[in-house]
Amino acid sequence: MEMIFKSEKAITMKRETITISSSQGKKKIQKDKIVFCKQYLVGTLIELQDGHHYLLKEKLDELMDILSDNTFFFVSNRELINMDYLEAVFSDQVVLSNGKSFNVNPIRKMALLRKSSQEAWT
Repeated sequence: MEMIFKSEKAITMKRETITISSSQGKKKIQKDKIVFCKQYLVGTLIELQDGHHYLLKEKLDELMDILSDNTFFFVSNRELINMDYLEAVFSDQVVLSNGKSFNVNPIRKMALLRKSSQEAWT
C-alpha cells in the first residue's frame, strides 16, 4: 500500500472540555484528548489519547455539535477522527498516531487531503 500523506503537525488544539455522563458519573474530557469517535447501535464510542474508552448514549451527529471545531473530520458516516492525531493517509485507509486505522472512501479521502494540506500551511 502506498502512503499518500504523512502528518508531521504538532498537536495545537485549544484545551476546551466537554462533559460526559458515564456509569461513574459526570466526567470532564478535554476535546484535544479525543482521538476518534465511532457510532454503534447502542451509542458512540470515544477513545482518548491515553487509551481510555467511553461509550456515550449520544449519536455521533449530536457529538459533532459539541465537537464543532475544524479539528474533527468524518472519515465515514459512523467514524469521526481528530485531525491532530492523523498519522498517514493511504489509498483506502487513514492511520492515527495510536495505530488505529479506518477505511475511507475516495470522496472523503480527497476532502481529507485538501483539509490536511490547508492546515499544514496555516
